[in-house]
Amino acid sequence: MFEDVDWLVFKSDGVRLEEGANTIVWNGRDLNGEIVPAGSYDLFLAAFDDEATPHIVGTIRPNFGGVHQLIVDTDRGLMFGPSEYVHTMENDWIENLTGRDEVNRQEVEAACGDNCSSNIHNGTPLNDDYTEWIGNINGGGGWLVRYNFDWDALQVIPQSDWALDAGAVDGILSCGDALPGRQYASITNPEKTIVWAGGGVSGTVAKLTGWDVETGELVPDQVGLDRVSRRGSRCRQLRIRAGGRWLGPIQIPAQGHPGDLSGPSNDS
Repeated sequence: MFEDVDWLVFKSDGVRLEEGANTIVWNGRDLNGEIVPAGSYDLFLAAFDDEATPHIVGTIRPNFGGVHQLIVDTDRGLMFGPSEYVHTMENDWIENLTGRDEVNRQEVEAACGDNCSSNIHNGTPLNDDYTEWIGNINGGGGWLVRYNFDWDALQVIPQSDWALDAGAVDGILSCGDALPGRQYASITNPEKTIVWAGGGVSGTVAKLTGWDVETGELVPDQVGLDRVSRRGSRCRQLRIRAGGRWLGPIQIPAQGHPGDLSGPSNDS
């Protein structure tokens, strides 16, 4: 029960009801057992099947203020990050507390060598099958990586012939000094022709810069690509797909503490 939807007046402990018509009664008392003043109150009901298999709730991985991407694919019944773990949404979390499979990133690690890590922090699918992606590896000036995802093997495979003329090696392109400070995350424009990466220095500056998805070439200044904010940037994404289409609108914020940059990232 809420008064003007702003104040919780009373919350019941819940009750199991049988199938069919049922009656729910409120005695007009608040959480302290006191009679509430006369007036109009709104009633909110929440019902669920408590015998159903528990579904996944929460984050794909621990997030302590850093980059975080969460992809919910209701077509596959999966929730996953771009290169770390794949969770089955129908997992019984009472019986299986782990409930996830680790993604194989060995080929990314081999391509990076000592230059970068194998952890792709953000990825954007370039096709409806989620088999072709472009994303980034953060840290320093950062790197962009175009890769395939093998769903049978749960393996990330860099496209070794991508952006060779732009200086990429084994599918991984160094962003050099195009971004100030540390690179954080990436996302594409709705047409998936430009991949944006955000970066900055905490407490100083944040910036978005774009690269051509096909060639890896740095894109000259365009509206919405190169902007400066007040603080260091972080990019966060939540993507949801159902029925073969993305649900939106979805945005990329390159945010600092405070200060943010945002633009549309995919089709609604």
